[in-house]
Amino acid sequence: MRAWIIGLFMTAGLTLAAQVPPDPSPPTPQIAQPGALTLEDCVSRALGESPVEASAEFSVQSAMHAAGAAKAPYYPSLGFNLVGSRWQRRIFLPASLSFPGQDPPTIVGPTDDYALSLNASYLLFDGGERKAQLATARARQKAAEADQGRVRQDLVLAVHQAYFSLAAALAQREVAGQDLGRAEDHLRIAKDRKEAGTVPLVDVTRAASGVAQARLGVIRADNAVRQSRGRLATAMGLGASASVDIAPGPEVPAPPNEAELASQEALALQARPNLLAAAQSVEAARQSVNQARGAFFPKVGAAASYGHEDAAWYPEDKTWYVGLSVSVPIFTGFSRTQSLAKARTDLGKAEADARQAALLVREQVWDAFSALRASYEAIAAAQALTDAARESQRLARERYAVGAGPLSDLLDAETELAGAEAAQVSAEWQYRSARSQFRWSAGDLTGR
Repeated sequence: MRAWIIGLFMTAGLTLAAQVPPDPSPPTPQIAQPGALTLEDCVSRALGESPVEASAEFSVQSAMHAAGAAKAPYYPSLGFNLVGSRWQRRIFLPASLSFPGQDPPTIVGPTDDYALSLNASYLLFDGGERKAQLATARARQKAAEADQGRVRQDLVLAVHQAYFSLAAALAQREVAGQDLGRAEDHLRIAKDRKEAGTVPLVDVTRAASGVAQARLGVIRADNAVRQSRGRLATAMGLGASASVDIAPGPEVPAPPNEAELASQEALALQARPNLLAAAQSVEAARQSVNQARGAFFPKVGAAASYGHEDAAWYPEDKTWYVGLSVSVPIFTGFSRTQSLAKARTDLGKAEADARQAALLVREQVWDAFSALRASYEAIAAAQALTDAARESQRLARERYAVGAGPLSDLLDAETELAGAEAAQVSAEWQYRSARSQFRWSAGDLTGR
């Protein structure tokens, strides 16, 4: 019975080992392919193709046209009128105007009336409403331009992050391939020792299980590459299915230093687009107060008209007038007072929002620098972990190959090495992404 059980396990193990798929080609280092895009290429493509950038540009143009429309009250208003009508009207005349023996007329018409005229008017004084309205529109145009800068920086940051994510996924795929190669090497050693009769069949089956797990890791890494490639293509405005190849990543950037924090914080307070937009929102609110205040002043305007009027076409009787008008609002149901109070409240809110935006920007710079420093320190820690795990795996392999150690030690060491290499790749590319995030927090990631 015992021999039968042993034979059964041997048969099952050999069958499992025979089902192991053929060895894949060894992983090749990542090299630049013809047409591969650098980070700068991806950013330039995104700024030219992304609908997000196009939408922001249209917003700026809309604000520019609104500012142009706000200039209209500074120009005179001209109009040409052409009127043709036939009318009859009841009138009431005193009896003294009637002819002797006749009743006074009560109906005029029907008669024809034709008139054509050229009219002009100009607002001479409005208490500063036109000036404030134009200043408000120009401030909103500048706010739209600043918001376009924010959209551009957000887009560039998204491209940076997607690019680094794809580069990290490609590096993780290489790590997964190396892990698979080592697992296949362990299976070969286990088979050799099994044939030599120095290890039981369970070592072969466990090594074969390790190969299967490593193949699953390669499949997952390939999927991560496909997804990351789709995210980068989407960030570039090309669509997730577009084929995007990237060039090898640059060397790890220089380590952060404390001087960067102060300089980037000062730059952020001057260059962050959302702060510039907030400042223009404050200016627009301030001009809205001036516009509401102008409603309390009288309006003075000039008007002129010249034309012809007659009962037949072509009208021959000349008509004209020239005059000034003064409009003085006396009581409007407190609407002007409420409008002014609202404008002042909106100004206070805009100023408070601008101060809060500045606080948030300083916090973002601080957080980004902290993350940058931590990610750089993680590179050295991950490298030390990888070195130690690689040495541990080497020793475990040598011990197992000569029969001085169990397979479990080798498999544990291999698992630790695979995790350490993945952590090292993640740390290196995370540092690149963190540096882009730090530049974005200071408003220094324009892409142009």
